[in-house]
Amino acid sequence: MNPEFDFADAASLAERRARLREKIPKSYHPAIYFGAVNLLALAAIGGSLGALRQVTLLEWCVIPVAFLVANLVEHRVHRGPMHHRSPPWTILFERHTRQHHVYFDQGHMAVATAREYFWVFFPWWAVGLVVVTALLFALPFAWLWSANAGRLFFAVAIAYYLSYEWLHFSHHLPPQSGLGRLPFLVALRRLHVAHHDPAKMTTRNFNITFPIADWLFGTLDRGRH
Repeated sequence: MNPEFDFADAASLAERRARLREKIPKSYHPAIYFGAVNLLALAAIGGSLGALRQVTLLEWCVIPVAFLVANLVEHRVHRGPMHHRSPPWTILFERHTRQHHVYFDQGHMAVATAREYFWVFFPWWAVGLVVVTALLFALPFAWLWSANAGRLFFAVAIAYYLSYEWLHFSHHLPPQSGLGRLPFLVALRRLHVAHHDPAKMTTRNFNITFPIADWLFGTLDRGRH
């Protein structure tokens, strides 16, 4: 267990949630926030794809490459600064380990009210960080290969981020909800529940989406024991 997580054990879950619930801005409306994020992401994806011109077969191969890179980045960022305080990315640790993991433990994964998704969705500054990171990877493809390659990489990276948000959203729904009962999501949710065990959160299941990098790096825990 990360020693800096011990403070969470000093209070009951209800007390910890009450403390963090007070920090949710009164102006926060999850439907508006998530709706805006989806519209912006879809606009970015649509703009990138709409700018494609005469894409070659080789350029289409950027799609699986970009998907795999996004999966590896997700794993690396989650395993690293999101669970270990490492300047200048301390804000990632604070938001994820000391807030998200304090609000949701492996026995209490579902939100009680929609406003609690404030502690599930990425904040605005993190969305900006995702866009900048996607550009940092896409621009070299555009410069060294082709504009089409760069646009495809960027579109896939943003689509991957959107899938992350939707899957993370589903992992924190009540299990009896419509989405919560879908077999594919039940399996992914089991992995995420195992990750929220304080004893495993710094060593297992860092892919919120598809456990490819977890399998590659030996950090996959299927959550069945």
